[in-house]
Amino acid sequence: MSLNGQFGTKELQALLKNLGFTPQRRVGSSHEKWKVPKGTKVSPGQWPFIIVVLNKKQYFKPTCHGYIKELQALGFDIKDGGEIDC
Repeated sequence: MSLNGQFGTKELQALLKNLGFTPQRRVGSSHEKWKVPKGTKVSPGQWPFIIVVLNKKQYFKPTCHGYIKELQALGFDIKDGGEIDC
C-alpha cells in the first residue's frame, strides 16, 4: 500500500487494518485508538497503540509524517516516499 504525499483517515485506517492493528471501542470522540498487533515488540517508553484523528479527508504534512514515524518506530517497514509493505 502506498502513502505517497498526504493521506486521510480512510487510507490510514485501511493501512492499519492491513498491518494487523485492532481498533478499540470509542464513545463520542474525534479520535480512535488502534492497538498494535499481537507479537509486535514495543520499546520501553513507547505507547502500544496509535491514536488516529477521525473525519479528515487529508492530514497536514507534519501529521502524515508523524504517523509514518510512529509506524517506523514500531518496526514496520516503510520505504522512502511512503511505500509500505503490507
